[in-house]
Amino acid sequence: MRDHTPRANEFGQPIGDELDGWAAPPFPTAVVLTGRTVELRPLDRSQHAAELFDALRDAPPSLFTYMAFDPFGSADD
Repeated sequence: MRDHTPRANEFGQPIGDELDGWAAPPFPTAVVLTGRTVELRPLDRSQHAAELFDALRDAPPSLFTYMAFDPFGSADD
């Protein structure tokens, strides 16, 4: 009979069952994905920082609620 006591980490928090044979997947490759109405490409700081900063300059503060840092003060930041 299997023990149904959840495993816990060093803080006593439940972490679930062990995953035998699990290995991390390979890191995604930087490719451009083109759809019918959008193109998704890897961020390139030298190409995208200024446009991204300009687009978010007047964003409402609520957009940054779950970010680990406040909005940047400039495109260089």
